[in-house]
Amino acid sequence: MSIGRTFGIIAVTCSPLIAGCNPDPKNNDFFEGKVGQDHVRLYEKHDKSGGWPNYLEVVKPDGRIIVYADIGSDDDVDYFTITENGETIRHPRNRFEQNALDAARIKYRQYLRAIGDSVSARVVAQLD
Repeated sequence: MSIGRTFGIIAVTCSPLIAGCNPDPKNNDFFEGKVGQDHVRLYEKHDKSGGWPNYLEVVKPDGRIIVYADIGSDDDVDYFTITENGETIRHPRNRFEQNALDAARIKYRQYLRAIGDSVSARVVAQLD
C-alpha cells in the first residue's frame, strides 16, 4: 500500500475515532496514540500562507520530541525539529545534513505505516 493511500485512510477513518480531538478549526488531528513506546500525534495545521501542512509529533520515552513537517502534504518530510532539554533545533540546517533528512523521511514513512495499521485494525475490530 502506498504512503499516500495510507495517509488517506488515516485521514478518513481516524478523525471520528479520536476522543478529545482539538476543537481549534486551525488544527485537525488525524491520530493520537502509541506506536511502540513512542507517543505519536499526526495532525495538520493551518499556516499563514493558507495551506494545511501535515505534522507528525513523536514523544520518545526519554522526553525528546521530534516533529516531522510535511509542508506540501505530499508524504515527504521537508524538515524536522528535535527538542531536547528545552532546546529545539530545526534540521536540515545546511546542505551537509541531507543524510539526516533522508533518515527522517524513512522514519516518517515507518510511523505512517504503523499508524495506518493501527487505524485499520481498530476499524476491523469494530466490524466484529
